[in-house]
Amino acid sequence: MATVNKKDSSGAAELKKLRARVRALERTEKRLAQDLDALRESENIYRAIFNNTGTITLIFDENTIITMVNSDFAKRMGYSKREVEGKLSWTEFVAPEDLARLKHYHELRSRDPKLAPRTHEFRIINRAGKMLNIFMTIEIIPGTRLRVASLIDITDRIRAEEAIMQISGAERQKIGQDLHDDLAPHLIGIEVLVKILADSLERTSPADAPLIAKIRTLLNEAISKTRRFAHGLCPVFLAEHGLESALKELSAATTDIYGVPCRFSFGEGVPKYDIDVSTHLYYIAQEAVHNAVKHGRATLIEIAVSAGGADTRLTVRDNGSGYDMSRHPDGIGHKIMQYRSRVIGAYLDIWSAIGTGTRVTVTLVSENGDKGSAIT
Repeated sequence: MATVNKKDSSGAAELKKLRARVRALERTEKRLAQDLDALRESENIYRAIFNNTGTITLIFDENTIITMVNSDFAKRMGYSKREVEGKLSWTEFVAPEDLARLKHYHELRSRDPKLAPRTHEFRIINRAGKMLNIFMTIEIIPGTRLRVASLIDITDRIRAEEAIMQISGAERQKIGQDLHDDLAPHLIGIEVLVKILADSLERTSPADAPLIAKIRTLLNEAISKTRRFAHGLCPVFLAEHGLESALKELSAATTDIYGVPCRFSFGEGVPKYDIDVSTHLYYIAQEAVHNAVKHGRATLIEIAVSAGGADTRLTVRDNGSGYDMSRHPDGIGHKIMQYRSRVIGAYLDIWSAIGTGTRVTVTLVSENGDKGSAIT
């Protein structure tokens, strides 16, 4: 009888444990169901955000294959999600002139995200063949090899910038031409009259000769500065003497006008670029020099043009105060340099560090690489 009671007691205990396990499993199942509902709700929220950002948004892998696009991509680009996701590469939509640069950034990002810029501008082509100017922000999704990119259409802004640049360029050209063709000859005429007066005073009033000589010296300095300002505003000599002479003149003017030593070098094998490309390169260098003097308070500036392989590089380097690139927003000068680089199919790289100085580099690829506009 005691043995039977012992068996009954053991069975009751096992049954109690089993019921407890069942209740625990039920609680776990309920919690998992709640977590699954929360996950689905979270996924729905993220999908809603992804599809309604108001920008073209896409996710792609390290092989450049697009894995997901939102409704704005389909609307702006003219492709359905079914046509794109898991099938097409983002490289198929980028304008040929910008493709090499974006591939380079992609490779850098794969090695180390810090090596590639987080934001940059380029152009894409939609299904109808329309070119769109894009400002892109890109990040690697944490814990994955996937990238998420948000693309803002800035085509209208770029057109407005181009219109402003054309107007300001025309005004700059007019002012420079007026200085060169009107004010400079006017000053030269005054200097000639002063010389005649000096010759006369040497005979009638020798004591006044030193004063007249001083006036002539000041007039000649004014003529020289007027010509330099005219060349800076309207580098008409580019057409006659080329980029090398223009940059050499800029270097000399920087030393003469601002008192800041400016070294200049022009390497062998640099292609001869047409007037449009040369003018944009000149103004980029001029803006970089101006920033070095005004903002960087540099005591030494270097302007260098070099050729290597298919690339031509214009570099302006200074030893000024520099700045923190992560905190310093792009000013109007930087935006203008970016615009000029984009117009000639080049890409701009600006590096700076506090206490170290700033380096501005413009890279063009020879006509074999479809960048720049070299002439033979």
